[in-house]
Amino acid sequence: MELSKSLDRRYWFFFLTWLVALSTSCTEPKNRREDEVRAVLFGIIEADNKADLDQVLSYYHEDASLLPPEKSKIEGINNIRKNYERIFDTSVLRLSVQDDEIIIEGNHAICTGMTKGTVMLKTDSSIKEINDKFMMILERHEGTWKIKRLIWN
Repeated sequence: MELSKSLDRRYWFFFLTWLVALSTSCTEPKNRREDEVRAVLFGIIEADNKADLDQVLSYYHEDASLLPPEKSKIEGINNIRKNYERIFDTSVLRLSVQDDEIIIEGNHAICTGMTKGTVMLKTDSSIKEINDKFMMILERHEGTWKIKRLIWN
């Protein structure tokens, strides 16, 4: 009887140890991938604030598209470049971002959150307050997350 209790305790100890190890090994890659997606999100906002066109474009997939509010869809990296050139020529961005949710399935991710800050027009120094919701759809290609779709309002 005493031997049986001892074996039961060891069994449960090893079972619980295995379960903890399994759950940790399953969540680490997901957390790492979420951090990689966050790096894209925070990186593009930092590049926006610096008006660093090349850095901004490095976060986009070649066939990405933007869906801005009350404007036509902007498709492809060349049109996205033209859009950012216009923005950086006419405005100064001071933005911050907060992610609310990141969902990852295989090589695809969805990131939602809020963008806050200001846009100052260079022509007259007028300031527009920004308080937007966004949805960013990303694809992982050759180990790097790239933005495929960006929607905000």
